[in-house]
Amino acid sequence: MPKNKHTHQYKRTKVGKKGYEVYKCTVAGCPHFVDPGILEGRMNVCHQCGEEHVIDKVAALLAKPKCRVCMALAKEESKAPEERVSDQAVSELVNSLLSSSAHMRYNDSEEE
Repeated sequence: MPKNKHTHQYKRTKVGKKGYEVYKCTVAGCPHFVDPGILEGRMNVCHQCGEEHVIDKVAALLAKPKCRVCMALAKEESKAPEERVSDQAVSELVNSLLSSSAHMRYNDSEEE
């Protein structure tokens, strides 16, 4: 039987009568599974965005490992509306940093 080359997409599941936890690949036709203890450091396809990433300690705790970007987005979305940073506030901060950076470069060039 030829091997199907792909990046695995892991999902935590229980097997056997005792309910032993493993991470199984959810790609159709793939029989691959791995012990949770050796999941960290493996390549995975994010369940949310579909991008490939390396599973880190935090992602290894999830039932469906996600990339850092998707975990950060989920964390921001879970905050109360008054605690979230607005897009306008981010834009203003970036613009002020860029203008102060440009101002500093201009002053440095005058001193030379």
